[in-house]
Amino acid sequence: MLAGAIGMQLDVALDGELVPIKEGDEEFVMRRNGVNFHVHVNREGEYEGEGHLILTTKRLILVNRGMTIFKSFSMPLVHIHAENFEMGAMGKFHVRGKCKPGMLNIKHPAEFNIRFNQLGAIHFQRMFERCLILSRAQRDAQ
Repeated sequence: MLAGAIGMQLDVALDGELVPIKEGDEEFVMRRNGVNFHVHVNREGEYEGEGHLILTTKRLILVNRGMTIFKSFSMPLVHIHAENFEMGAMGKFHVRGKCKPGMLNIKHPAEFNIRFNQLGAIHFQRMFERCLILSRAQRDAQ
């Protein structure tokens, strides 16, 4: 099974810099500060926060810098689908999508919306799309 493909996870392990601990052969691709995010998990609830995101070769991790109810929310790239990139009001870039459940602590499908409040959203879009293509190709090759 692909590393990071087991499922969505709430409160992944973070180091002192609020960077997720790598899993297996996972590599960090980029970090984007200044994001607001909302994740709706069917039959489980809502997770909203603001902080930063980390894109790896295996996962998209949303880090809640406020650390109120939860610290982080991780979604395996191989389970993300129906992603859509939009330019919203006042030029704010959004990415929306869905994530299938897995075998970790999030057992139901989720929908997510990430809003970028700082520069770098277009670069994120290119890298995110590239990582999604690669993770899907690896999955399909197995």
